[in-house]
Amino acid sequence: MFMPDPEFFEPIQVFGRSYKINQLSPSTEYLIRVAAINQYGQSSWSPILSASTSGSPPEMPLPPFLIQADVHSLTLGWRPPTNPDQYQYHLHHHHHHNQSNICDHMNSSNYGNHLSPITYTLEMDDQTMGHGFITVFDGSGTEHCVDNLRRNTRYRFRLAASNIDGRSRWSETITLATLPDHPSPPRNLRVSVRFLKKKNYFNIQDHVNY
Repeated sequence: MFMPDPEFFEPIQVFGRSYKINQLSPSTEYLIRVAAINQYGQSSWSPILSASTSGSPPEMPLPPFLIQADVHSLTLGWRPPTNPDQYQYHLHHHHHHNQSNICDHMNSSNYGNHLSPITYTLEMDDQTMGHGFITVFDGSGTEHCVDNLRRNTRYRFRLAASNIDGRSRWSETITLATLPDHPSPPRNLRVSVRFLKKKNYFNIQDHVNY
C-alpha cells in the first residue's frame, strides 16, 4: 500500500483531468503534486506545483474611539477588523495527461500562511475649515495623537484598514471635541487717545423793566 509523504494530506482520488479544491484559507500558499494510476499501477509523483489563494481587503473596521482629549489634541485608538478567514476561497488546478483512463491523486499541503500585515488610515474633517477629510495617520499602529487642534472645537474622524489585497470601506464617522480652556492673554495692545473740545453753554436772559 502506498504511503503518502507525511508532509502532504491524504491523497484525493480524482477521475478526470481537472479538480477544484474548496475550503482553502485565503492568502495562503499550497504545494500540490499529482500521480497517475491505471490497471498496471501508479506512476511516480509529478513535480510539486506551488499555488496561492487570493485574499480580500479587510472588513470595514469599527469607528475609532477616544483615548484622551486635551485642549489642543485628541488621542484616538482602534481595533483590528474582523478576521478575513471567514470567507471561502477556491483554488483551481488543471493537470493534463496524454494517457487515457487514469486516476489522478492530488495531494495538497498548507505551506504556510502569508496573510499580509494590516495598516490603517485615519482621516479627520474640520468642518469649520471646509476642506473635507484629510489623512492624519497612515501606518500599522492602533492609536494616534492628533495635535495642533483648536480648543473647544469638534472634529470628525473615520478609519479604513488595508492589506496587500486592497482597502476596506470607511468606518462610520465619530465626532470628538477638544477641551475648553480659559482665554489666552490679549496681545498687540494699543492706546488710543481722543481729545474732546470743551464747550461752555450760557443761558442769557433779558431783564425788562415795566
